[in-house]
Amino acid sequence: MVCSHLPGFRGWDQACMIPLGIRYGKGLQMVNILRDLPRDLRNGRCYIPTVLLDQVGLAPHQLLDETSVQAFRPLFRKLIQEARDHLDQGWRYTMAIPRMEIRLRLACMWPILIGIRTLQQLSVSPLVLSPNSPIKIARSDVYQIVASTGLTGGCATVGTAYWGYWRKRII
Repeated sequence: MVCSHLPGFRGWDQACMIPLGIRYGKGLQMVNILRDLPRDLRNGRCYIPTVLLDQVGLAPHQLLDETSVQAFRPLFRKLIQEARDHLDQGWRYTMAIPRMEIRLRLACMWPILIGIRTLQQLSVSPLVLSPNSPIKIARSDVYQIVASTGLTGGCATVGTAYWGYWRKRII
């Protein structure tokens, strides 16, 4: 829809960009699922497929016990990597948005940069199943993301440097 209304998108390869946009959305959704897992479990919801939990010998109700984190950790890492791979494609999508479309580019940059930072925190936290320790990036980190990319007009160099910095720190 944007492509037909904004002049900067004339010539945008929609056939290539639509799958990247879908992957972007999947990546953000996976970040939310992984981040909200402890709370969702306590509300009777588990968005981790049982087929995957079966592979590590767990059932959804067992994730309520924080001591199952050791058995769950390999699957959790695999899901983090999958989310990161989706976000990688989302980053390609974001960087393909013409720089002159600053507001749209920033609107795509901010969630993905917050998402990669959240994945990094999830990857190193021993408390991924603890409902008492929600994993969120600090408000100051959000302000830093918005300021550094906003002040540079969504510059690809600044955003990609930040992206690469946190991406490399996902264990």
